[in-house]
Amino acid sequence: PRSMKPKIRVGIIGCGLMGGIHAECYAREKGCEIVGFQNRSRAKAEELAKRFGGVVFDTVGKMLADPRIDAVSIASSQQVHAEQMIAAARAGKHILCEKPLALTVQELDAIQKAVSKNRRTVMVAHQLRFHPVIEVVLRNLSKLGVIYHLDLEWTLLIKASKGRCWADYRSGGFFMELGCHLADLSHHLLGEIRNVSAHTLRLNPERVTEDYP
Repeated sequence: PRSMKPKIRVGIIGCGLMGGIHAECYAREKGCEIVGFQNRSRAKAEELAKRFGGVVFDTVGKMLADPRIDAVSIASSQQVHAEQMIAAARAGKHILCEKPLALTVQELDAIQKAVSKNRRTVMVAHQLRFHPVIEVVLRNLSKLGVIYHLDLEWTLLIKASKGRCWADYRSGGFFMELGCHLADLSHHLLGEIRNVSAHTLRLNPERVTEDYP
């Protein structure tokens, strides 16, 4: 019975918007227990620890060394995802990581190697896979016969010209930040992707990166 299973004890790395959402979800789940938080600025970690319980870790290394923690949620900036995932796998922790997992193929290869060697379970936070609309679409795709084309559109009204989506390419730009959801849904709905083509535009000239992939 589910009630008899031991709780999954979680540490949350990154205490911004998504770290807070992860904490709220774990707090509602009876099968989970939040052990603690780590963030670049300690104040944000302390704020979440006050709301949801748990301790504050000064560094990622100290969190990963804590034997109480079974798994980590990585909700930090994508520039450090690969580094933190590899460290977590080597420390024997299971991993839920925000998208994108990495910014280069080389980083992905290194993550896969560390995870496989240490036999850890990894999940990417592509929550749209579990959206009720997507689940209905997936159940009914077979009724359409052979599918040759999938067109996905996602419109977001974001007026700002600054921020990690637009400021520079260090975080991968808009496509890596949000557009990767659509790439994942394409794979989720149709299977292996063989060919990719794309067009990008910059609708707001004040932005550094493309804003319309």
